[in-house]
Amino acid sequence: MYLDILLLIIWSFIEAIFFPIPVDIILVYLVKEKNYNPYFVAFLAVLFNTLGSSFGYKIGEFISKKYKKRFHNWVERKYNVKIDKITNERLINYFYFLSTVLPLPQKVFAFISGYFKTNILIFLIYTIIGRSIRFFTIALLAQKLSWKLIITLAVLITLLYFVFDRVFYIKLIKMLNKDN
Repeated sequence: MYLDILLLIIWSFIEAIFFPIPVDIILVYLVKEKNYNPYFVAFLAVLFNTLGSSFGYKIGEFISKKYKKRFHNWVERKYNVKIDKITNERLINYFYFLSTVLPLPQKVFAFISGYFKTNILIFLIYTIIGRSIRFFTIALLAQKLSWKLIITLAVLITLLYFVFDRVFYIKLIKMLNKDN
């Protein structure tokens, strides 16, 4: 029993930093198969995912302080954009919030938020609200839906996650550059 919760805590934390498999999977498993209270597991997922996101934010902040020039050169070469133009905090926050609710790899937006030193309080509020919407919805749906429907939804969400992971960031950087 405690190992299930420990797995959820670790998974929620590391998924927000680098782990590629969404927390949604273990939420569904714990509610559907192990009969955990959906409110309890969703709360733990939100809490530890927020802590992990904060760690990702701090990594971005650290890289901004220590390796800014090298990082800028790498991004500019890789994506053929001028990263110095990306300064629109409102747009960064908007995309970060979307990534907390939708199947977008939110870890990258946490890193970007820290790198550009967006308001940490807004960052934390968006993380808690967005992840709560997502994780509580998933946990409560897992309690009500059949396995067949859950698996279908999970496959669709996972596919969306990986499509956005591979395609979305280049377009985002270009869009942020056009905004300024």
